[in-house]
Amino acid sequence: MKKSDLVSSSFWLTFSFLVAGESYRLGLGNFRGPGPGFLPFVASLVLGVLSLLLMVQAIHRKGEEKEVQEAWSQRGNWEKIVYTLAALLLYLFLLEKLGFLFCTFLLVIFLLRVVETQRWPVVIATAFSATLFCYILFQLWLKIQLPSGILGIYP
Repeated sequence: MKKSDLVSSSFWLTFSFLVAGESYRLGLGNFRGPGPGFLPFVASLVLGVLSLLLMVQAIHRKGEEKEVQEAWSQRGNWEKIVYTLAALLLYLFLLEKLGFLFCTFLLVIFLLRVVETQRWPVVIATAFSATLFCYILFQLWLKIQLPSGILGIYP
């Protein structure tokens, strides 16, 4: 894992420098009037710092490579990844038809019950809370139009 962390952190650090350069070329503006390159520049700085932290951590790490390889070789870990990707793809295709609230609620239930095997009370409470939080954040506070689907649960 040490070698792969060094390679990936080097890649992302280089990428962050390229994005920062292009963002600067677009114009950063200032805090009162940010330019088109401001947000990508800040994001590239965050990415660069995280890449540096990963690189330093990988350099100072000793002997963890075997544990990580064993964790990835376990059959259940790959199944969880496949289930999660399949659920996200299904969510993507059903979002317009069934609506945001229903699809998000079902996605969280699936992830918590099938992928992580939580107890039903925890699953239902978390799914309801996460869906409500996303609805309040995006629909009510940020005024982003979310798909209502065929159920038409909200305007």
